[in-house]
Amino acid sequence: MDLLYTRKLDAFAIVSSDCDFTPLVMRILTNGLQVYVFGEKKTPSPFVRACSTFSYIESVEQSEKSKVQKAEVAKRRTGKELKQDTKLISLLKSAIKTTKECDKGAKLSAIGNYIGKQKSFNSRNYGYAKLSGLIEAIDLFEISRHQKCIYVKDVRKS
Repeated sequence: MDLLYTRKLDAFAIVSSDCDFTPLVMRILTNGLQVYVFGEKKTPSPFVRACSTFSYIESVEQSEKSKVQKAEVAKRRTGKELKQDTKLISLLKSAIKTTKECDKGAKLSAIGNYIGKQKSFNSRNYGYAKLSGLIEAIDLFEISRHQKCIYVKDVRKS
């Protein structure tokens, strides 16, 4: 007796910097799948923004080298530079506000999931291996640890 079973795809990966793939990405997204794309820094920004997650090959290559050499992931941006990135700050504020679940703030994991569904984002593109390191470097948000969870709270006046 042969058993037939199907596998459901959760995501799709593309390795390209060619914006001609934008319609394909849009079609895949409309089917409810995540689209992870790896490309070069020269990739046109509309293609980068269309993807669920876009990672620059240069950052990934540096990340792999850092595992061997223990070097930094990418040119690490300073806290001052990060604070001046209004799009980044706005994205983080929105994610924190939307995913806040208690007085402690929003769980870091929920923030990461929210950002991943809203925009192509990778903390390595800012020079940080983890989202927590990026948020700590910005120094605009209150970070607390309770049991095994990291919470982030926006304490600034809106």
